[in-house]
Parts: sequence; C-alpha cells; structure tokens
Amino acid sequence: MKKLLVLFCIMTLPVTTVNNALADDTVVVPKINGECGDVDQLIKRAGLRPKAIDIHGPIDEDAGDIGCAYRQRPKAGTRVKKGSTVTYRSWWEAG
Repeated sequence: MKKLLVLFCIMTLPVTTVNNALADDTVVVPKINGECGDVDQLIKRAGLRPKAIDIHGPIDEDAGDIGCAYRQRPKAGTRVKKGSTVTYRSWWEAG
C-alpha cells in the first residue's frame, strides 16, 4: 500500500511544475478599446507587442473618436504568453 502512494505522489509532481511554469510565462491583456493617446505604451507595459492598424477611411461603424483604439484582439482580460501581439484599429483624418 505504501509503495502505491509514493508512486502516485511522484507522478503528480511534474504536472504541478509544468503548470507553474506556464502560469509564470503569461500576462493579462489590458483593456485598450476606447483608449486614446499612447495605446502602444499600455500594451508594452503589460509585456506585450502592439500592432496598430491605421484606418484612413471609410470609417468603421464601431470606430470611436479619432485616434482612439477599437477592435482589440485578443480581447481584454485574456491571458496570453508574454511577448504576444495585441492588434487594434485606430482611425485618422486624411489630410
């Protein structure tokens, strides 16, 4: 009986170690939809890489104010690996 218990404990230890390693390598995506200004810095501070898609027209129906972020991917609150890319749209007036 004791041998079986020891074997069970040894088998579960690596799984716990792997789960902790994965948890340490992830971050939560910040909410940037509706944010205006330096959205890229918000994303970088979270340990992620920003990718802005500038829209110069026609303007999407779900666009907010000029220069503000919308259509964020992945969504805010999602847990992703550090260094992942967060894509968003922002519209500007064409000169």
